[in-house]
Amino acid sequence: MIAPASRKIGKYEILRKLGRGGMADVYLAQDTAGKSAVALKLIEHAADADTHDAIEAERRGAVLQAHLAAVDPRVVSIYDSGDADGYFYVAMEYIDGQDLAELLRRGPLQVEYSVDVARAVAQTLDNAHNLQVAIDGKDFHGIVHGDIKPKNIRIDGKGEVRVLDFGIAKALSLSRKLTRNEFGSVPYGSPERLEAGEVNVLSDLWSLAVMLYEMLTGLQPWASAVPGRDHRAAGAHDPLADSTTARARPVPGAAAAHPDQGHGARCGGAVSIGARVGRRAGGVSQWRNGKGGDRGPGGHAPHQAARGG
Repeated sequence: MIAPASRKIGKYEILRKLGRGGMADVYLAQDTAGKSAVALKLIEHAADADTHDAIEAERRGAVLQAHLAAVDPRVVSIYDSGDADGYFYVAMEYIDGQDLAELLRRGPLQVEYSVDVARAVAQTLDNAHNLQVAIDGKDFHGIVHGDIKPKNIRIDGKGEVRVLDFGIAKALSLSRKLTRNEFGSVPYGSPERLEAGEVNVLSDLWSLAVMLYEMLTGLQPWASAVPGRDHRAAGAHDPLADSTTARARPVPGAAAAHPDQGHGARCGGAVSIGARVGRRAGGVSQWRNGKGGDRGPGGHAPHQAARGG
């Protein structure tokens, strides 16, 4: 699906394509009523079940993200969502800057910077996992993001960490702390997500720990030579067993903390273990960067993380 430049969807005039995720395309667009720039996510309506499911997931995710953005400044604001001209759309705050996936193409990030980013994301996840909200008369306690990965973490022009795309987020009922989600990205998926499609708050922490590992080493823990797969799915040999980063392998386990622990302790555990792994993996970062892992955007840490809030 391609929406050409200058085409209007409802009141939004499309300027250019920003990217694609899952079944949705995201465009920079102009709100012709408010004259402001927005990020416009579009899914073209179709009769097949996959498209229907994706649209309903995005529709629900937009509502959840709007509630969370009201209490967490790192979460991208939702301005509007609905159906127009054959598309489902979500109009969001446009964040200029770079996502972590772009930064990681150049290699590992500085240890301190990586931990600051992870801490900021953990704080947003803590807010999401503890959010109490009523939707359609039903009470929920907690939101699972469901797709934490470098592409969904953006560093804006001021160096602030922003968390994107709650489009596949799920709300947890007060009586049930486990939900199902068939979407998400394989390399960052927890075992229960890959095996049964089941997710809870620990699934987000697993994804955060895998992302932190990648920031520190420049590698995904289960990278595979087979595109779109990882070694857990492919059943192949773990490449880290033969690398200098093998000692860093406990990082993903940080997200599998005992469920009886407090949620804040689990978030902190994932980050603190990642920091220790980063020190051990420092040689790898320095080797890949030539003169040490010294990179964050502009050479500075994200402001919110540095402030601890």
